Amino acid sequence: MTCHFYRDNSNTNQKYLNLNSQNLFVMVAYGALNGESLTKHSVVKETKNIVQFPVTSNETFKSLSFDEFSLEWVERTKEIDFILKTKVSETNNFWSSFAFSFDRNMGDDNGIVCKVFDSQFAVEHFYSSGKFRPNLLSELDPSLGLSKIKVNIANGILTCSFSREKIIKDVPNYFDSKFDYFILFAKGPINSNGAMMSHKENKYSSENLINLQSMNNQENLITFSIPDLATAPTTTTKPIIGMYERDDFSLKWKNFAEKIHFTFVTKNVDKNSNFYSAFAFSKDDLMGDDDVIACKIASNPTYKVERHYNQGRSKSPYLIDSNRNIGISETNISLSDNTFTCSFMIDKSNSNVANYADLNNKWYVLFAFGNLGSDMSLTEHSIKKSGTIEIDFTDQNQQTTTTSMTLEPIGDVTSTGNFSSNGYSLSWKNTENYTICSGGFGAILSKNNRFKRQTNAPDSYVAFGLSNDKKMGDDCIVVCKMFNNIGTVEHHYSTGKTTPGYLKPDEPTIGIRDATVINENGNLFCNYTRKKTIEGTERYCDLKKNNYYLQIVKGSVSNNDIQNHGQSVVISDEKIDFKINGTFSGSKRDSTKAKAHACIMIFAWLFCVSTGIILARYYKYILPSVKIQKMMFWFHAHRVLMIFAPICSIAAFLVILADLEWKWVEKINKVAFAHSIFGIVLIGLSLIQVLMGFLRPDKDAKIRPLFNVVHRFTGVSCLVLAVVACYLGVFIERMNLGNDGWGILVGWTLWVIILPLLIEIAQISCFKSKSESYELKGEQAEIKSKTNTKLVENIKTVLLILHLVIALGHVIALMVIIGLAEAENL
Repeated sequence: MTCHFYRDNSNTNQKYLNLNSQNLFVMVAYGALNGESLTKHSVVKETKNIVQFPVTSNETFKSLSFDEFSLEWVERTKEIDFILKTKVSETNNFWSSFAFSFDRNMGDDNGIVCKVFDSQFAVEHFYSSGKFRPNLLSELDPSLGLSKIKVNIANGILTCSFSREKIIKDVPNYFDSKFDYFILFAKGPINSNGAMMSHKENKYSSENLINLQSMNNQENLITFSIPDLATAPTTTTKPIIGMYERDDFSLKWKNFAEKIHFTFVTKNVDKNSNFYSAFAFSKDDLMGDDDVIACKIASNPTYKVERHYNQGRSKSPYLIDSNRNIGISETNISLSDNTFTCSFMIDKSNSNVANYADLNNKWYVLFAFGNLGSDMSLTEHSIKKSGTIEIDFTDQNQQTTTTSMTLEPIGDVTSTGNFSSNGYSLSWKNTENYTICSGGFGAILSKNNRFKRQTNAPDSYVAFGLSNDKKMGDDCIVVCKMFNNIGTVEHHYSTGKTTPGYLKPDEPTIGIRDATVINENGNLFCNYTRKKTIEGTERYCDLKKNNYYLQIVKGSVSNNDIQNHGQSVVISDEKIDFKINGTFSGSKRDSTKAKAHACIMIFAWLFCVSTGIILARYYKYILPSVKIQKMMFWFHAHRVLMIFAPICSIAAFLVILADLEWKWVEKINKVAFAHSIFGIVLIGLSLIQVLMGFLRPDKDAKIRPLFNVVHRFTGVSCLVLAVVACYLGVFIERMNLGNDGWGILVGWTLWVIILPLLIEIAQISCFKSKSESYELKGEQAEIKSKTNTKLVENIKTVLLILHLVIALGHVIALMVIIGLAEAENL
């Protein structure tokens, strides 16, 4: 049993011995308990001599050494003096550190880092949550709690000496030196921005817990053997360590006999106050009937860890309103560098409290993030992550995490490469086990942009695909997305026929580490490190063995799901070997065939067919003397125009089918798919219409009236289908026609509605004049009728010329817009 405590040396109670300046004996007793009462001691000991208080150091340094590191320390009254020595081969731009830890693994550690950057020395106080770069305990005071700092390099040895205050109570994650810790050591390089890079393999850990206290002068040390007691002391179990991660949330725990210590980390937090991040113990992977632990920061600022009960759809009340942090103790909360860290102890069970999660059982873990109400209550969450597996917090064999990737050393860079095309870029560094990537769309202007992000960033994504060919399908995709101002990097897989899903559903970030997402002025950029290969993971693209085409796309995000990017994509011109030095380029998918398809169909249906229908309906009087095979001019013009349309349609259909590599449009492209359905129905109906024209019965045939009705109905139906297909085509994202495209189409539509109305008005006026002419007699009536007819024909001729100019003008304008449009990135 080890018992650490501080004793106040100033108290007005007369029975209280103040130890500021007294000479006293010290007595130690050991015995059994009766309930909570002390029984008679089994043994009692006292010091052999009088002890003078306060006790001062005997100036004997304790030490701990490894191959490249040595640490010496001596305890003072309020601080501990440390001397860290490190063997180094560099003289600039590197760091060395040691950290106090509850275990031999990195994570949830309080460390001191000695830095040499641009020939300047610094000693800073950090907290490490685990996988990510450590955060300063205080951004305003990087050397918080440290004094008497001296740093020098001589004969390949970095010597760093300083004094550290034993405890600063109001600073989260400042570890109290009265406890025993494992001591971890590490060193590594510093990049050009002054940020610490990975320590790689340069890390060590003490074998056992280390007692930092050295003010135990041997002459004042009391030792004795422990006798057998009627009540044996309680034995403790080795802490069980586990971790569970979902995107920006991670939960780490250590299991003790009656309690569990949790460290809850939320990354990419863009707020300073008035928010909460919470996790819940749930019986299933859905929210409702859950025991919720909420870490809160109000605007005061007030830091709290409180317990709620999530009923499902309604507001979550406190588990017990009179004791809002029931079962929770030893809380520490910090917010630094967009990372929110909350650590605390939880009692495993409480049978007297309804809905208190018994942590001896298995639970799903759910995560949520949202704003606080004015009374620090939980409002509707803006982000939630459901559980994927049941977790046994007491299973010593279970190490739970959402990434099966072994964090092997990144290693030295052996080659570099880059790709750029049409505003997209990706650069990479190749090491033995990883590919370190930086890429995105547009230019990031800030030099120091690791955490640079707009608070009103649009919900969008940019994705990098590895493919065996230039087609979409069977591809590994790294998706960098921004949703609700929080960036994530995930690993997806695309079959080509549906929206890409996670490569491994229960591990969205499999193979990805050290990821950041930046949005600046609408440009999305991200950095990530991808493991080259993971054995046993199906469909994981192996960059150690294979070369791939690189495909890059961008699009929008809705409800945290990536949306269809359209048909456009930037593809590398060749397969890329990411293991060699090289510069690569690519191009957008050629949109020439798609544009040709659109132009052919627009000319055929918006000009030829509309003109052919109007000629047959209103212009049979034109050129009556011109006959071909005894047929009137209007009939031949009508027939040529209407036969020309399906011929053009078939040609355009083959062009677009070739552009799609002879595959039909996928249903996930909803607008394009609907366009294709209307188009193919239109082509089929137009062929039927042409066939009906060739089988037209004679004027005197009994079925001629029925033929006329069916023929007219089919023709008008074709035109309506064509107009709908054109509107859908204008709105296809790939074409990128914007407002100009549909604006021109609306203008054409209004004209083809107005034209027949004008003609009908002119004819009705003529008929009215004709009926009035019957009141005249003989030759006057006939002259009046011919005059009216001639006037109407003149008006209709002018309108026909206007139609030819207006319809052809709209068609040409739309074709120009299509030709000049810059297709979106495929």
